[in-house]
Amino acid sequence: MRNSTRLSLQILISAMLASLVVTFAVAETRHDPQRQVLRGSIERIDYAREQLFVREERTDRLIRVNFEGDLRMFRFRNLQRGDLLQVSGAWLTPGLEFNAYRIEELSLR
Repeated sequence: MRNSTRLSLQILISAMLASLVVTFAVAETRHDPQRQVLRGSIERIDYAREQLFVREERTDRLIRVNFEGDLRMFRFRNLQRGDLLQVSGAWLTPGLEFNAYRIEELSLR
């Protein structure tokens, strides 16, 4: 009897943990439905405005990238034209201007 109670309790706890994991994953995707990813190579760096101009890989368009939040003080001194960059954020003007909130990947030449 004790073994079956212990087994039932373990199954119940496992089911509850699995439910929490699924709930967290759904909440994480719902947190920011506008979050998108931009990937491309750096074409130009505007140090005065802390902006990058990135040639998007997918469309080959030149996109102005503004840095928001914690990235506002991001230092561009190590970046060069041709470096690959992947950032997440949201489109301010679709296909033209992107607000980046996080650097996902950076490959320096």
